[in-house]
Amino acid sequence: MGVTACSDDDENGAGTEVERELQVTETTSDFIVEFTPPVELQASVDPDFVANVLADEVVTADEMTDANQRYIECVADGGGAGIYAFDLDLLVMLHEWSLPSTAARNAAASLHASCSRDFLGDLFPRYKATNPGDADLAVRQRERLGACVAAIDPTAAANIPDAIPVDTTGAGATGEDLQLDPTALNPDADAGQVEGIRRCIGAYGAEIVAFG
Repeated sequence: MGVTACSDDDENGAGTEVERELQVTETTSDFIVEFTPPVELQASVDPDFVANVLADEVVTADEMTDANQRYIECVADGGGAGIYAFDLDLLVMLHEWSLPSTAARNAAASLHASCSRDFLGDLFPRYKATNPGDADLAVRQRERLGACVAAIDPTAAANIPDAIPVDTTGAGATGEDLQLDPTALNPDADAGQVEGIRRCIGAYGAEIVAFG
């Protein structure tokens, strides 16, 4: 294997390009070059959808529900399969899906970016900004989460904190913290229980629906 290197020794002269043979020995270290190709967006299937929703600068519950369903259908049409949870009463929108192992590298990122561009945009943040939930939102989320986890593992459900903040500005484990380490609720839970608990936490107890 030949490589081109720059040498600045006296024999070859400063900055002279010379070709050298790379000698592989038992002490040669392996190295891996990671390269992530840029995400290429697919052609838009409905370029005006998000703009039409925002024409009056208001995102309604019906429009948000329609946007979520269109995103799911877009992903499924592209070969994606997984789960989603959508509940505006709990202010939850969760998508977890994957493509077949035979899919091209970066294909999932491309599909997600394309479907999000066409049907989600920043609609959900806008919706939440004008519909932040009532004073009982956290209580409802905690109750629904507890019921979801209890159906999988009562021990884990008993260990759910009384308050689970959504953001990281306060004290206590957040929903994201618990989702990243669902075994914290019950170290003895088996793999199936742990995955179920993780999904319950991610959805804050909202109904989880399979698709694709």
